[in-house]
Amino acid sequence: MAVNAYRTSIGQKIEGGRVQECLDKAMKRPDGVSEREFWDRHCPPLPPNHEVTENEPEALTSLDWRPHRGLVRANWTEKDWRMHRWAYARLTERVDAEIGRVLEALRDTGLERDTVVVFTSDHGDLDAAHRLEQKSMPYEECVRVPFIVSGRGVTRGGAVDREHLVSSGLDLIPTLCDYAGVQLPGQSLGKSVRRLAEGATSEDWRTHLVVENQQFRMLHLGRTKYVAYDHGRRREHYMDLEKDPGETRNFAGDAAYEAQVREGRRLLKEWYRARGLKLDAKYVVEG
Repeated sequence: MAVNAYRTSIGQKIEGGRVQECLDKAMKRPDGVSEREFWDRHCPPLPPNHEVTENEPEALTSLDWRPHRGLVRANWTEKDWRMHRWAYARLTERVDAEIGRVLEALRDTGLERDTVVVFTSDHGDLDAAHRLEQKSMPYEECVRVPFIVSGRGVTRGGAVDREHLVSSGLDLIPTLCDYAGVQLPGQSLGKSVRRLAEGATSEDWRTHLVVENQQFRMLHLGRTKYVAYDHGRRREHYMDLEKDPGETRNFAGDAAYEAQVREGRRLLKEWYRARGLKLDAKYVVEG
């Protein structure tokens, strides 16, 4: 069962006619390595937040159309999950190598001096956190993705900004237009990250951001997150990333977080109202 499930879940990440070849290489263990050595030294361990979140909202079990997801969550063994992580890491290495080819070509042709490279993604991968894989969830493994801006002699090499909330969906086009020196087409809710990438400050940067899924609305405030689902007995989800960075517990319903949950409800509605939009009633929780 495990191997078939790997092919179902990982295979969706590879396009074209080389799926079988890619998967065979990803699943291959190192030559000359014993079974014991592979598990002890090479195969990734389970993540610290591998188990299902305490008080997890029921809607999380039906957020995705992939039927295998529930099966692997219930039935995969520790070795199944670790082997999945091994294969995913090998596929990631293949992508890294291709990115390296592009960067090397820029250097070899001298175009590196006049090129700004932006590396980002539309989503991450759960990679065995919460006994889940792939995307479509409000957990950090899915929603926190790289947004790397690199320009030789322009951006701050090696600098990491952990303070400003950036959206790959909203901010990519404004950033590219800014560096290209072209006018942003139409209206945009996004912002260019150019000033941040070059070391300047931005006094009017957003303090929170909304992420949408077909069955939830999430308010991300950087260090905390509030989520409202469209169904379930527990329709709310509150994460405290400072106290619980692995998101192993849902703090909605905890008396100590009552005020923060109420504020999350308010800010979520206000975010839509301020943009001339209306939050659908199924995501409004009263109380």
